[in-house]
Order: sequence, then C-alpha cells, then structure tokens
Amino acid sequence: MKMNPNIDYSTLEFTGLTPSFFEQNRKNYIQNLKSKLSGLEENSILFLKGGKEIFRYDNDDDIHYFMQESNFYYLTGVRESGFYAMIDLRDASLALYVPTPDETTKIFFHVETLEELSKKYGARAVELEKMPTHIYTPNPTKIYVLN
Repeated sequence: MKMNPNIDYSTLEFTGLTPSFFEQNRKNYIQNLKSKLSGLEENSILFLKGGKEIFRYDNDDDIHYFMQESNFYYLTGVRESGFYAMIDLRDASLALYVPTPDETTKIFFHVETLEELSKKYGARAVELEKMPTHIYTPNPTKIYVLN
C-alpha cells in the first residue's frame, strides 16, 4: 500500500469500535495470560493507568496531540486522558476510574457524566476519588499492575 504524504498517519484514531470489541480483546488477553503464566491467580484484578495530557503552561493548549497509552486503549477503548482501569481476571469485566474535572473545565467543555461514560465504554464508571476503596470490592487475591 502506498502511503499518502499529505496525511499524518500517527494522529489517526479508530472510531466506531463497539465496547464488545474491547471486551473480546480483554478476554483474549486474559486467556493468553493464563496460558503463559502458570502462577496467575484466578481471583485477581489487573490495574492499568491511561495516558495523561501535557498542557503548555497555564492554558488548555496541548504540547502535542494526545494519544492514549496503547495497552490501555487495546483493553478498554478509552481515548480520553487521565483514566485508570481495573479488569477482573475472572470475567474480564471492566471498571473505569474517571478524573473529576474542575469547575473551569465544566464551563468551557462538555463533560460526560458517569452514566454516559458507562454506556459509551460498556463498563462501570467510578469517580477517581473512590478508587482506593473500590478496587478491594471484588476482594482480589492479587492485584497485578501494568504501568
């Protein structure tokens, strides 16, 4: 395939992928983990940190075009910055931890509600402040971290 020199291919994002596409990615990933790691505990969770935007000084101008951390996107489908995720290794269910925007952001941008994000990503959306207590709700044997 010949590349078009007028298109910056590094900034293209996939759109229109359904939450079930990423759910299948999680299931495949967990199945591969189980086949490769003999000591993987069934009653465990995988914790992930998404990418973070870098702003220029005190304004809303990005230093560069934000692209989500690749592993995080592959397993969640989330394109926004500042999110964290928890994947339950028993059933590949997903919980997203959403940063709370400040009041200025709410004035200038549309901020999706937790319900809208839950529907958009097919996952439980939880406020980031509740993360420390929420990750222990499934009572995991181990917490695996992908940083």
